[in-house]
Amino acid sequence: MMSLGWIIKSRIIVIPLIITFMLIGIVTNVLQALSLPLWWFGYRRLYRKFNTVVAYWFWCVLSWALESWAGYNIHIYGDPDVIKKYHNSEHALCVLNHRGDLDWMIGWVMLDRCGMLGGTKCFMKASTKYLPVVGWSFWLMEFPMLARNWEQDERCLAVSSASLKDYPVNMLMCIFPEGSRFTEEKHEASKEFCKKRGLQPFKHHLYPRTKGFAYAVKNMDYVEALYDVTFGFKKGEPSILGVMNAEPCEVDILLRRIKTVDIPKANEMETSNWLIDLFREKDDLVDYYIKHGQFPSEYTKANLPSRPWPKIIVSIWITLLALPMLVGFIYILIFGSWTVITVIGTLLLIVNQAFRILCKATAERSKHGLSPNQ
Repeated sequence: MMSLGWIIKSRIIVIPLIITFMLIGIVTNVLQALSLPLWWFGYRRLYRKFNTVVAYWFWCVLSWALESWAGYNIHIYGDPDVIKKYHNSEHALCVLNHRGDLDWMIGWVMLDRCGMLGGTKCFMKASTKYLPVVGWSFWLMEFPMLARNWEQDERCLAVSSASLKDYPVNMLMCIFPEGSRFTEEKHEASKEFCKKRGLQPFKHHLYPRTKGFAYAVKNMDYVEALYDVTFGFKKGEPSILGVMNAEPCEVDILLRRIKTVDIPKANEMETSNWLIDLFREKDDLVDYYIKHGQFPSEYTKANLPSRPWPKIIVSIWITLLALPMLVGFIYILIFGSWTVITVIGTLLLIVNQAFRILCKATAERSKHGLSPNQ
């Protein structure tokens, strides 16, 4: 009898799931594009509310993939009273460390539990908007797209900061100040950058880019809080290919709320130094976690269980898209010619291989590229 593990590794289930995910993304993009006239004719509030729902129906599939498919065990730590009081109650910034390929997806699991996934934004590289499905969704959801050229990025952030002020649902702007995921190669480049400028390097982080963060803190004055998120990986190494293969991981997330009024804003240097000091704290927390397998005891586990919506929505998507596709495939297997079956089988293998190449390219292409004005 075939085991579930064999079925997963043989791609019998994985390939249809990839195709279903792509179809969900295409449906999402079409709905988002069809809603653009609302924006053009001045109904921006309605456009944003509609797209918050549409985007959630797409993005929660990724939460489902981590928790239900791959079996990720994710725990959230912090001050439970503060988390309970403020979650999904305010506009906020969110600063995250960037330890691996899936930090953003793991963060989305946390945000889904907080009820804020639909209103989430993130600073993204400008090239991301050209990625089919996911990139298009980000662009239509008003993610700031940064070119890593300050003259261009300042204009982008100015427009974004002003535009998002009247966002109709609670909005969370996520920032990865390191600018790239942590690798030993990039860590060496970061340490070399610090050495040339007489700066103290970090043990477990890349030296953060501060300019965009300082601008956001100063100009998004309607934001009431900053959420500091620090990841600790207890078991397994998160990766997109690992999720495809249903390889479980155990992840701890430390969530701390900081009032934005407590962040110095007199000038860019003060705000930048504050962010660097914050990363010194995060570096100490990660160091403690690596040595002890947990965050300091002052932080306790918060009661933020998984919500049922990702499972319900994925079930609906499977009913609407995957099952008809499966019926059609079975019909072709029974009544189709060998030529048609061969062509379809070849296309499925190409889709699977293309997705794996994309995953690897995403993991390898990012460069740290620190420069003094970033």
